[in-house]
Amino acid sequence: MDASELGKKIKEARLAKKMTQAEVVGDFITRNMLSQIESGAAMPSVKTLSYLAGVLGLSPDQLIAPEPVLDDAYRVLCEAKAAFRAGKYADVPTEESRFPASVEDELYALSARACLCLAEADAEKDGAPNDVTALIRRAIDHAGKGLYANEALRSEAILLLTAQTARLSEYYQALAEE
Repeated sequence: MDASELGKKIKEARLAKKMTQAEVVGDFITRNMLSQIESGAAMPSVKTLSYLAGVLGLSPDQLIAPEPVLDDAYRVLCEAKAAFRAGKYADVPTEESRFPASVEDELYALSARACLCLAEADAEKDGAPNDVTALIRRAIDHAGKGLYANEALRSEAILLLTAQTARLSEYYQALAEE
């Protein structure tokens, strides 16, 4: 690992702990030395690295271990999960063509739930009927596919589709009566 990568990791760990440079260095090294280490201008000795790791609540191995490289499929899945957790359902891939084969089972499950959440939100605010219906149909389709097929979710989506169909029927009936 080069000095700039190590310095970046040390700085990120310090900031994550909400510590100032002065709090980290104590009486062991100078704040200027820590600044040089964090900027990649200096490489810490093994003794200094052990000290910094201890202050930051890490092992020296955690600081010098390379970051794991995520393959594209796993990256897509991680991003989809993060978007779902953040309630950004529109950022979860829902097009099957965007599902890498190695993680498609997980993405079917996430997509089904995300489509249902989007459809429910759009239906509540009287979103475009065709868009809501398309989202519900995709939720039904995806809930029935893959290793994590979910019959309860599929049933929930079917119930929403039934309610959406009834709303549309009332809407068109009211239009016809005008």
